[in-house]
Amino acid sequence: MKIAVLVSSLEETSETFVKEHITSFGTETMVFHGGLTPFLVDDKSKKARFCAIYDKLLGKLRSLVFRKEKRRTFLLRQLIKRYRIAICYAEFGPVGVGSVEACRATNTRLIVNFHGYDAFKIDTIKEFGSGYKELFSYCEKVVCVSRSMKSKIIDLGCDPQKLIVRPCLPNAEFFTLARNPILNKLVFVGRFVEKKGPWLTILAFNEIIKTHKDAQLWMAGDGPLLGVCKSLVKSFDIPNVKFLGAIGHQDVKKLLTSADIYVQHSIIAENGDREGNPVAVMEAMAMGIPVVATRHEGISETIKHNVNGLLVEEHDFIDMSVQINRLMSCRELKADLGSMAREKIKEMASQSTIGFLS
Repeated sequence: MKIAVLVSSLEETSETFVKEHITSFGTETMVFHGGLTPFLVDDKSKKARFCAIYDKLLGKLRSLVFRKEKRRTFLLRQLIKRYRIAICYAEFGPVGVGSVEACRATNTRLIVNFHGYDAFKIDTIKEFGSGYKELFSYCEKVVCVSRSMKSKIIDLGCDPQKLIVRPCLPNAEFFTLARNPILNKLVFVGRFVEKKGPWLTILAFNEIIKTHKDAQLWMAGDGPLLGVCKSLVKSFDIPNVKFLGAIGHQDVKKLLTSADIYVQHSIIAENGDREGNPVAVMEAMAMGIPVVATRHEGISETIKHNVNGLLVEEHDFIDMSVQINRLMSCRELKADLGSMAREKIKEMASQSTIGFLS
């Protein structure tokens, strides 16, 4: 059975969750990309290159008559038929909306996976809300990454019977990576955007460094708030904070092997954007790293406070520093929470299936 994973850009295939889908759906899985209505194929064969040139020329001819959106729908239909695609698996709601017409025209099964902003961000809902209704009507299944997201998608008009809650879990390799933690080394991996609250993590660390002079905070990632966070560290003269910028998957693994504690202060952004169920948090848990995070969306469905991690309320960076200090002061607590965190992710992995594709 041939499956096409639909993404707006090939850059998204480097995302952990998208890569996991591409590899786990089977050897016949293909990638279609090129915008909210994907019309290009990720195939380097001579035949595919010839077909791409043909489609491009054909698309230009049709553009004399049809709008850009209609032209791309036509090209997606051609790809579906040429490669005999049985299922289109759209990553993110807007791509699902852009693919409905082509899937309906070719009688192709459509499954869409919501991940976060596409279910919560105010301007996204405003732009695609009516399109979501058409998407929910046609698509076979809607996959979301947390129970709270499931409730939101139901509110947007989706039949609950179509919904599947399936977190995007870490690669199995994270269970086997050997750790060599550096005492009191805190690690964060993620985009420097509002919903991840990186400045709140820094403010919490500013409290920690007052009592734990040897503490370190290593932050990996890029984004619009990176400069602001660097300025915050400079303005408050906070020592031992290292910004790594965007790093590759192998470097993330290497960084996590040296982490003593993983920290993430996720919040609801002003524009409504929020996390689904952050993969980086679960990667750390799979490695047995104790996590301090917030009671936020899927995080609080995965972490139970004082059982397999520690949780604080959103924006409460003082309590975050208190919880981190608890871990730093008790090796037994770190070991217990880390061990239970690993078991939680193993349990989730054992229950995760892709049977809905059959």
